Amino acid sequence: MIGCDCDVCRSSDPRDKRHRTSIYVTLDDDTRVLIDTTPDLRTQALAHDVRRVDAILLTHAHADHIMGLDDVRRFNHLSRRSMPVFSSAETLDAIRRMFGYAFDPAASRGGGVPALDLFPVS
Repeated sequence: MIGCDCDVCRSSDPRDKRHRTSIYVTLDDDTRVLIDTTPDLRTQALAHDVRRVDAILLTHAHADHIMGLDDVRRFNHLSRRSMPVFSSAETLDAIRRMFGYAFDPAASRGGGVPALDLFPVS
């Protein structure tokens, strides 16, 4: 925790270093699904050699579950397609607001933006 001096927070043991959790699942047909896109997505994908994501399922729109969504642009580049993203209508509305630049055709594309196709599920 920020500002904590306990033994765990000050530990150099890598087992005491946690990331916000995304889940990477390979289905029986080899489809690769990422559940949530945490702010640690890039670090985790590099650490676990994740090179392919076929779809994303977002559980809800809290920052610790979606703020890695911008890093999806690398998976767009690797797959040469937009990413299907499945979630509740409420969560997808929040995504459209928070990542408005990704859906605005007039927005600057300077460093690239994630290409997302949003699909509501109930």
